[in-house]
Amino acid sequence: MVTPLKSVEARGGLDRAAVFFATCAYTSLIPLAVLRRLPWKLSTAKWSGCGLMGSICGTATYLLLPAYWARSPWAFLVGTVFAVGISGRAEIVLGQHDDSRIVIDEWIGAWIAAVTAPHAFGLAVVVSFVLFRIFDVIKGPLGPLQRLPGGWGVVMDDVGAGLLAAAVVHFLPFAR
Repeated sequence: MVTPLKSVEARGGLDRAAVFFATCAYTSLIPLAVLRRLPWKLSTAKWSGCGLMGSICGTATYLLLPAYWARSPWAFLVGTVFAVGISGRAEIVLGQHDDSRIVIDEWIGAWIAAVTAPHAFGLAVVVSFVLFRIFDVIKGPLGPLQRLPGGWGVVMDDVGAGLLAAAVVHFLPFAR
């Protein structure tokens, strides 16, 4: 059962904050709102567009932060632990494991994916974004990470996808 966000408004401040951060300041809700307003009905079971919004937020974080922070292993560690805690709480509030509206996992994964690209918008950043989305959707050997408990299961497959994308981009000749 998917909990409507209106029921979140009645909860405490900590729960509201968890949903706010988990949805990347509610940006993950934009594609769902657009899909609901289309004159023809599309199934959102396979694609909701939410993860795309979280990935855009993660890439934007990489580009907007100063290079020192954008590439800092400490920032990734703190961001990952924050994402695990927030997504775990948001799962409880929203009432569904790995709810599609929770995109903080894509945020941290896309940010990690961009780390080997130059710290400026360009082809390498776009390639890191696209590779991250591919690895995130396909899962492959990262799929079992989704079975980890709570927020760890939400976040760690995306961290793995981000690391894979960063490794590939590192070896591309135009990414230096």
